[in-house]
This record gives sequence, structure tokens and C-alpha cells, in this order.
Amino acid sequence: MTELPNTGAMLLQTLLALAVVVFAIWAAAWLLRRLQNPVTRRGPLRVIAETPLGMRERAVLLQVGERQVLIGVAQGRVSRLMELDTPVEVPTPAHGEGFGALLTRLKGGAR
Repeated sequence: MTELPNTGAMLLQTLLALAVVVFAIWAAAWLLRRLQNPVTRRGPLRVIAETPLGMRERAVLLQVGERQVLIGVAQGRVSRLMELDTPVEVPTPAHGEGFGALLTRLKGGAR
């Protein structure tokens, strides 16, 4: 006589395997985000903020020593958009203003 497999145990094993795969994908995505955008906090160069402008373009605000520079990054090209005369105090990214609002303020919009 053949014995039927325990469907409850098989379902639990399948769900556990699925959870492991989902966690591995999440961990890999988190690691890739960390490696692609290393925010340097030491030394003379520091990325203050950045925002995507398109599929492969973004604007990046850099702190270089005491100066701040806004650059545009596109595929195979980096351009200096403007150099700020007075450094902008940027709030902490946890619950601060968005980069779009910062750009509006830099362009002379609402303060």
C-alpha cells in the first residue's frame, strides 16, 4: 500500500523555501543599492543629495571642501550645472525636505 504525502508538511516546506528566496532577493537589492551609491562622509568630497531626472540622468549636489557644486550625471557624461556661492544647509535625509524642494530653493523659488 502506498502512503500519501503529508500535504501540510509539503506546503510548509514550500512556503519556507519561498521566504528564503524572497529574503535573498531583498538582501541582494539592498546590497546593490549600497554599493552603487556610496555616500562618503570623510575626506574633502561628499555627496549631499541626488535625484533622478530621467531613466539614466540625475542631479547630484556635492560638497567639495567648503564649496558646493551641483552636477548633472548622464550616460557617459558629467556636467557642472552650477557652483553655489554660499553653501546650502541640507537637513538630514531621514525626515528633511526632498531634493526637488532643495532645487527649487536654489533656483530662487519658495524658501
